Amino acid sequence: MTNVEKQNDLLIDVEMVRSGVRRLSNWKAPGPDGVVGFWFKKLTAVHAAMAENLQLCLEKGKVPLWMVKGRTVLIQKDPAKGTVASNYRPIACLPIMWKLLTGMFAEAIYDHLDDQKLLPEEQKGCIKKSRGTKDQLLIDKAITKDARLKCRSLNMAWVDYKKAYDMVPHSWILEAVSMFGLADNVCNLLSQSMNHWKTMLTAGDQTLGTVDIKRGIFQGDSLSPLLFIMIMTPLSMILKDENKGYKLGNSGNLVNHLLFMDDLKLYGKSQDEIDALLGLVQEYSNDIGMQFGMDKCAVLGIKKGKRVECTGVELPSGDMMNEVDDEGYKYLGVLQDAVAKNREMKEKVGKEYLRRVKLLSKSKLYAGNLVRGINAWAVGVIRYSAGILDWTCHELKKLDTKTRKILTMAGAFNRKSSTVRLYRKRNEGGKGLISIEDCVRCEEANLSQYVRNSEEWLLKEVAEMDLVSSAETGEDYKKRIDLERKEALKSKPLHGKFLNIVDELAEEGDVDLNRSWQWLKGGFLTKASESYIMAAQEQALSTRWRKSTIEGVEGEDGLCRVCGKWFETVKHVVSGCNELAKKQYQIRHDKMGSRVHWELCRKYGIECSDKWFNHLPSSVSRSKDGLYEIFWNRKILVGRGIEFNKPDVIVVDRAAKKWTIIDFCVPWDGNVKAREDEKMEKDSTLATEIRSTFRVQTESIPIVIGALGIVPKRLPGFLKSLEIPYVIGYMQTCALLGSQRILKNALNI
Repeated sequence: MTNVEKQNDLLIDVEMVRSGVRRLSNWKAPGPDGVVGFWFKKLTAVHAAMAENLQLCLEKGKVPLWMVKGRTVLIQKDPAKGTVASNYRPIACLPIMWKLLTGMFAEAIYDHLDDQKLLPEEQKGCIKKSRGTKDQLLIDKAITKDARLKCRSLNMAWVDYKKAYDMVPHSWILEAVSMFGLADNVCNLLSQSMNHWKTMLTAGDQTLGTVDIKRGIFQGDSLSPLLFIMIMTPLSMILKDENKGYKLGNSGNLVNHLLFMDDLKLYGKSQDEIDALLGLVQEYSNDIGMQFGMDKCAVLGIKKGKRVECTGVELPSGDMMNEVDDEGYKYLGVLQDAVAKNREMKEKVGKEYLRRVKLLSKSKLYAGNLVRGINAWAVGVIRYSAGILDWTCHELKKLDTKTRKILTMAGAFNRKSSTVRLYRKRNEGGKGLISIEDCVRCEEANLSQYVRNSEEWLLKEVAEMDLVSSAETGEDYKKRIDLERKEALKSKPLHGKFLNIVDELAEEGDVDLNRSWQWLKGGFLTKASESYIMAAQEQALSTRWRKSTIEGVEGEDGLCRVCGKWFETVKHVVSGCNELAKKQYQIRHDKMGSRVHWELCRKYGIECSDKWFNHLPSSVSRSKDGLYEIFWNRKILVGRGIEFNKPDVIVVDRAAKKWTIIDFCVPWDGNVKAREDEKMEKDSTLATEIRSTFRVQTESIPIVIGALGIVPKRLPGFLKSLEIPYVIGYMQTCALLGSQRILKNALNI
């Protein structure tokens, strides 16, 4: 944004609109217009018209009234507390066009404030390339640690504002934007639109009424928090001009406050300094129409590194700010006393993390979404505390152990499965869960690198005190741990055997590794099915061979309970038992093949079911025009002495004079390449006879997928020639679920 001296208008072109729409596409909640940003992103044809009309709004300095009418949804926090006003959390949703316009303002305004160095170091709200609350918590930790180690006096005060975003008068907002040198057209637009700011209050499906916003910021867009930062910046400047505060480290520089949006913490070397600083803060707050929430304000004194009793502070207004009670003060989500209440916070954070894991595990989420939910919603609680709270290795490992126990009880993890594989990426054959120990150590490494590279003097002091230190970067830590897990898994004689086979086949070019783990990357199996299949791959199921060989159960001979001839291993049960081959393998084989048959019917206009899983292939299926026929499991009588004359599917294309022979197979995963070659060789004789008898072209296509999901390298090409390239995932799922059914039935006899 240009300053007042230049007075250039903000030009809104199509590229700016597209950039804004890309950001808006992540904002899911629509305003009263009911439009989600996704549609603006996809409807690129309207971008030019949008840019033209937004520019017109900017030039005229006003917007249509519908653009400044929001919707505020009141969400009840705790049903037990009833319908009192304080028990509702307001969520503001604004029209998407207003968010788009002000979003571009916000980007330009921020660039202007950053270029002119008008953003104070003490304020971390909305500051780019910062860690926000973590910056403030680390600095606060450095201050309290410095006072404790050097036995210095330190007085602190926490200031909480009552309805901070709703109390600021519009006149001060306009004064602030003018004072910071924003362009006149932006100031005019804000001034004109403020007169018409409204919001519609809703609770559930009920509309409670419309409220005129006569003071406070218009919450719900990216400009609102930036405006709040601007109106609080003069307070930072006033406090910095005071020669009061705590001398941090060896630099001799004073720090007397930290701000994160409206969360203010003051520091002084004595009670008198805190009294003076609080007086300045209250005077400024009164001038701009903001009030202290006295029930959430507190003070605390430290002398010679230890907390001293304090009777509180009387403010110029006559209100009394009380001392922090024994439970501590919750500052930016962390309980504090003379120092952070480390033990209490770790206990609280751990309980909340496990509570969320339990809730997710009890849900009906698919396996992939369950892990994603834990990684985002549950692990996020721990990640926030990493680097601030001092977690020990024992505490982190204990949380990981409890997580595995919860998943096991919910059926999402087999208790005999590999814990190493649980934490590997899904595209590498793992479950993709984030280890709590990895999360904390990686975040600490990233924080350490961040503070060491910072140019801010406060963070430099944090770096010198080694509050967060790591010998490696977060990226290096991830690579090292991933390599260690990979090697550990490979070295496992049971857990690693299947993955070693897959890797060997991939190195030889026989297996499509990316598609082989497609079922894990998609994550659409139930949590029970996914954990069962992974356990089967790891030889962790309770087969008789495992009981006799690994567990040493007395009287167990290890032979298959179905055929009684061979050792009962997972490999034998899913692909090598002659008794199971008579029916169970055929069911799995036909289910996988029916998907291909259904796709071919749709391709050639042959009548079939609406849903593929309801499709029952007919022995002969014909198109209405008679040009196409599909044979299913039917003998082809050509020549004599042909042993293999009953392929799974034959597609007869009379228009192209071509017959396509298709054979399905679900072998043991280590044999997929050999089975492909075998199928092609067996079909070659039949193809030769068909060519000579019917004078047509022929093509042989083997469709092979491993019993536990491995996909051969050539399969995508075969399916592409059939012009049905998007069925691999479905066939893989059929093979996996078929193998699961076979294993469960056989092992429960």
